[in-house]
Amino acid sequence: MPDIDEVLLENQRLTSEVDQRKAELAVISSVQQALASELNMQGIYDAVGDKIREIFRNGDLDIRILNPNTGLVEFPYVYDQGERIFVGPVPLGGPSRHVVNTRETLLIGDMEAEFPKFGATLVPGTGMEKSALYVPLVAKVNSGEVPVTPMPTTSPFVLRQV
Repeated sequence: MPDIDEVLLENQRLTSEVDQRKAELAVISSVQQALASELNMQGIYDAVGDKIREIFRNGDLDIRILNPNTGLVEFPYVYDQGERIFVGPVPLGGPSRHVVNTRETLLIGDMEAEFPKFGATLVPGTGMEKSALYVPLVAKVNSGEVPVTPMPTTSPFVLRQV
C-alpha cells in the first residue's frame, strides 16, 4: 500500500500539471479570441502579451519581431518595470540573435553575469532583468521569420517553469 506522503506528493504533482494545462489553454483561448475579434496584428500582440504577463504574474515582458525587410528587431509589445513603454527598432543582437540563429529557447538565470557574454546591450528605455526567458516562435511571413521573445523579470526561473 502506498505511503500517505507518496500519495500527497503525487496529488501535488498532478494538481500542478492540471494548473499548467489550464494556463496553456487560457493562452490558446486568448489567442483564438484575439484572432476572432481583431483584424490587426497589434491587437493580437496585445492580447497574447497581456495573457503571458498574467501567467507570469505581471512580470516585465516584450514581444520582439524580426522584420525580414529591414533586418531590424521591432517591439510591438513592451512592459518594463510594470509600465507599458514604446521602443523603436534596433539591430538584431545579443540573446535575440542567439535565439533567431538556433531557434531554441534560451534561459538566462543571472542576467548580470550572462548578458555580456552575448555581446548585448540593453534595449533603450529598459532596465536589466534579474533573469530572462527567450522563446522563439517561428512563422513564415512574407518569406521572413518572426521570433517572439518574452522576457519576464522576476526571480530566476527554475527549469520546470520552462
